[in-house]
Amino acid sequence: MSFLLFILAFSVIQGHVLGEHPRIVCERKYFSLADFGTAQTKSPAGTAIIFFQKVGSLRVERHGKTIGIIPLPDVAADIKIAWAPDSQKLAVTYSDGGAEGLFHAHVYKLDETHVTELSKPIEVAFADFKAQYYCERRGNNIYVEGWSTDSNALLVITGVYPTSDCGKNFGRLGAYFIDLQGNIIRRYSDADAEALQSSCEKVGGVSLP
Repeated sequence: MSFLLFILAFSVIQGHVLGEHPRIVCERKYFSLADFGTAQTKSPAGTAIIFFQKVGSLRVERHGKTIGIIPLPDVAADIKIAWAPDSQKLAVTYSDGGAEGLFHAHVYKLDETHVTELSKPIEVAFADFKAQYYCERRGNNIYVEGWSTDSNALLVITGVYPTSDCGKNFGRLGAYFIDLQGNIIRRYSDADAEALQSSCEKVGGVSLP
């Protein structure tokens, strides 16, 4: 019995059993520079609100009280906010240029009194992809596509900047199912990443292969 328990425990990564098909929720809110100063977005449970203040600044309010400011350095376009299903976390993706990038991503956890950035999943996914594919001239893009239904993991897409001066791998994608501690649960190839991204955009969710 102890051996069987060991095998079962070994096959579980942060609550995700190998062989299962985790569901990703890709519900994101889209904003532009014109929304700063006027727009806001509520968490699924309505317990937290993000207010777009001056350009490059998001104010986070929880239960009617300001708990933090999220800076968006060099934000220029295509701002996407993805709330976790539990309303206690969120991801922000934005471009510092235009529709091609560069895209940056950040993940945050909301407590009762403050906002904490969870940097590991983004750092690990970016570095893992960069080790194989990287545009020396322009850099790589990174996006948060969505959250696992238990709010404990993310689907992160990385990509070589999509212009020909980035060499033969320009536009190449990679995808990562990664937990909030930065543990990579699954990696996906260029073709899989494109399919996952397409499904997220079209139907707002995807079951991971």
